[in-house]
Amino acid sequence: MQSVKVESDENKVRQKASSSLYQTVWRWHFYAGIIFAPFLFILYKLN
Repeated sequence: MQSVKVESDENKVRQKASSSLYQTVWRWHFYAGIIFAPFLFILYKLN
């Protein structure tokens, strides 16, 4: 029974790490959009 609990704990750690990475990637994607959107809008208006 102990090995099942250890495997379950390892899976939880992996899930949390992958969830954290997913959230970090989307956060950076959001920041990039906020930073570059005005420049893209200006370029669009100048054309």
